[in-house]
Amino acid sequence: GKRNTSSGSSVVASAKDLIASRDTLLEATFEFDPVAEPLPRLGKRNTNKNMAYDIPPDMGKKQARSEARKAAALEAESRAAQEERQKNILSSLPILGDMVEEKNQTPVKFLETGAWLGIAILVLWEFYLNSPFFDRAAPMAPVVYQLFM
Repeated sequence: GKRNTSSGSSVVASAKDLIASRDTLLEATFEFDPVAEPLPRLGKRNTNKNMAYDIPPDMGKKQARSEARKAAALEAESRAAQEERQKNILSSLPILGDMVEEKNQTPVKFLETGAWLGIAILVLWEFYLNSPFFDRAAPMAPVVYQLFM
């Protein structure tokens, strides 16, 4: 039962009393979706239909784990092969294709390479502007201040 304390509040003697005494009005308003696939229980065999094979019931625990690891490795290998078959958009470009196919390529390395490429293009553009191959459309601006002559 319940005991009264000196402060006037009641103390619950057991967990069952606490559960029975809680207010369930809020819980009654909850709506739940039906469970499509129940959670697996401890000690039961894996009956997952997504597995590549079924584990026979007479197989031991260690052998079943070993077989499950092998099946997972085969599944991961097939997924990796499938991803490799799908071409990346950047790898189809002739200049960036080799750079993207490298294994140690990171987004930061990609940005660094792009920055260096931009610098090289700007330097070449500057050489072109200062070369005799570049013709100005307008005449040179006149020198307004000739202080040191």
